[in-house]
Amino acid sequence: MEILHIYYFDEALYLSSIALTKISILLFYLRIFPNPRFRKLVWVAIAYCIGYILGTVLALLFQCKPLNLAWTRWDNEHPGKCFNLNLLGWLTAALNIVGDVMVICLPLQELSRLAMGRRKKAGIMLMFLGGGL
Repeated sequence: MEILHIYYFDEALYLSSIALTKISILLFYLRIFPNPRFRKLVWVAIAYCIGYILGTVLALLFQCKPLNLAWTRWDNEHPGKCFNLNLLGWLTAALNIVGDVMVICLPLQELSRLAMGRRKKAGIMLMFLGGGL
């Protein structure tokens, strides 16, 4: 039962670290791309990631009533109610994929404007897209 208690908090830390990694990449974009319109889009993406952290972590932490049911429900001896964790997992995955696509595709338009040959531009874009793998 103690491992389930640890997992309860570990899951929240894991989801936070995913979004914080995206935020660090987006902050890097702010440093290297001066275009004001692009920078606004980056700030929107950062807001999305912050919303992802708040939404997923709060949903995970308050998934059961009472809270300790999140790590004690396995034995079916404790009263309480939890919402559909399967649905939460799929929703979290979908929101994470949206964030990944945003972070990967966001700089492509800026990269296409670089003053270099097509071949080099294509290579740089492929490197960014390869990061999504």
